[in-house]
Amino acid sequence: MDEDVNHFTANAELVTDGCPDRNPNLSSWNPGHDASQRVIIGAGQFLRLESSATFHSLIIQDGGLLVFADNPQNPITLRSRHILIKDGGGLHIGSQNCPYNATATISLYGKSTEDTSVRGFGRKFLGVDARGTLELYGRKPVSWTFLTRTLYAKGLQYGPYKFERYWGSRGINVRIIDDGTAQVLAADRFDTHMTVNESRRLKNFLSRQPPGVIVAMAVGDSASRNLPRDVREEIMEVLGSRHTRHLGYRQPWALVGTVGGAAASESRRLYHSSGSTGRATARRHFQTYDGTSFTVTAYSEWVKGCPHIGFKVEAVKGIVLDLEDDTSSWSPNDRIVIASTDYSMYQAEEFGLLPCPECKSNQVKIDDPKEL
Repeated sequence: MDEDVNHFTANAELVTDGCPDRNPNLSSWNPGHDASQRVIIGAGQFLRLESSATFHSLIIQDGGLLVFADNPQNPITLRSRHILIKDGGGLHIGSQNCPYNATATISLYGKSTEDTSVRGFGRKFLGVDARGTLELYGRKPVSWTFLTRTLYAKGLQYGPYKFERYWGSRGINVRIIDDGTAQVLAADRFDTHMTVNESRRLKNFLSRQPPGVIVAMAVGDSASRNLPRDVREEIMEVLGSRHTRHLGYRQPWALVGTVGGAAASESRRLYHSSGSTGRATARRHFQTYDGTSFTVTAYSEWVKGCPHIGFKVEAVKGIVLDLEDDTSSWSPNDRIVIASTDYSMYQAEEFGLLPCPECKSNQVKIDDPKEL
């Protein structure tokens, strides 16, 4: 039984010196997937491949032309056992004047011992015979460049911060963080459960903090018994708290806000006799002076009769690098290596690039810098 042989006809002129896929005479082509098709693109035929396709074989001849669409909706993969270009036929993916901007893949499938051999080429090949044209031009990415701003450990100038404790945290635990550098400036605990003097000390402590500084709070064990109304109102006024007024015995409570800023991130849980409450978590995003995004997190909970609190300051996934050159030729999922200028293998780390619509042409966003 003879296999299907498909011929495509269209009237078109030859590709100009411009961008192949912009030729107005090209016809859109979405042939789909059929591994039994033996496709021939013949005389005077111009086709723009706009989606992935699978054939048994593909021959482009007698002036026929196949052009990969640039910037397709999805990356194009062309699968065939063999592809032969001959006698004035042409396959174009980009050109010297218009490098291809998307991702194109030509995949030869099947075993090399299967099917009939084509004279001079074999069974599994991408071949160009006499008077055939194969043009493949991808973008030319910058091969290397310099950092123009220091890449700090874990993306932050003073590094990340992490603290957690179970017993020994009774009262209101506080961290003061610089909103411009993400540095933890102060750490203290105020046992507002035990004495009212601790509540006064907390009020004085908050009154000394400058506007804009980040304040993170978490209740360990219990904090309400000697927390008077005026101190609760101070927290509400200074940090925008909504739950402090009703904070009760052994209730987990966490807050992250700024002095004099908008409403804080805040969470409160009720205490249960079972000894487990679920976690009250507060988290807010900030940005350092140099544009690095980071989060401040505070949490409070009871776990099987044990109080548990914690604080974290960490860079948001995706660190933006400032570079000396225009690197717009680099794309998400590309891999780069950051190394010291002495090229020591012990001071080099590989990273993946992340999508960064907000980046300038000389900026890229990398994934989590775990080792730097």
